[in-house]
Amino acid sequence: MENRMSIVELVAQVLKIDSEEVLKFDEEKSLKELGVTSLKAMELIVLIETKLGVGLDDEDLELEKIDTIKELCVLYNKYKQ
Repeated sequence: MENRMSIVELVAQVLKIDSEEVLKFDEEKSLKELGVTSLKAMELIVLIETKLGVGLDDEDLELEKIDTIKELCVLYNKYKQ
């Protein structure tokens, strides 16, 4: 899935790890287990908006709504054109 790979690459970039490590991570587990802090989550959101060209509504930026790779993919798909 192209969208998933884009999200995986951005997560890897924020965490400064190899994307292969993120690919092995269960997409339904909390990103906190991978090392994503609230600050890194906001950095990830900024990257999604700038690198993937989507504008996210504030209501979708609650950390509980974007805590997994799967949730990030759903969010991205909601806004992509």
